[in-house]
Amino acid sequence: MDTGIRLFETARQFRQLGRVECLHLMPQNEMAVLKLVADSALKDPRGLSVSEMAQRLNVSVPLVSRTLKRLREKGYIQSAADRLDRRSTRIVATLQGTRALEETMQRLQSFIRRVAGRMEEQELQQLQGLLEKLYHAMRTEALLWTQEEKNGTLNLNGQGCQEK
Repeated sequence: MDTGIRLFETARQFRQLGRVECLHLMPQNEMAVLKLVADSALKDPRGLSVSEMAQRLNVSVPLVSRTLKRLREKGYIQSAADRLDRRSTRIVATLQGTRALEETMQRLQSFIRRVAGRMEEQELQQLQGLLEKLYHAMRTEALLWTQEEKNGTLNLNGQGCQEK
């Protein structure tokens, strides 16, 4: 099997691990949004707007809105009109949301420590460095791919994009 295909298959398997019910973790997108909301409260108790969240998470506003709807249904967040700009709605975490996030983070950290205990420190550092390098390479290529597709210069012959 081609190495690139194996990488994508492994990434898919990692995503499936996030859905393992026995870990009792909050869905990853909910955890990311709730963590952002909770962390931002330390800097600005008014909370964040939906567009600010989308920008910081580098995702679309509709995706954030759908996630906020689920978090609101669970009682993890609340929204209020911005005191300084009544047109804007600010999102803050509830006490229940903060507790759920803390519990999820504790469970995740415990799981990661157990997994990391099966590897040598040098292996973990090497893996972290390689994953960061892979992420940056994939991000660069994705941006170039998009630009080349817009320009009509996308080359699909397997050579890959070259930074210009």
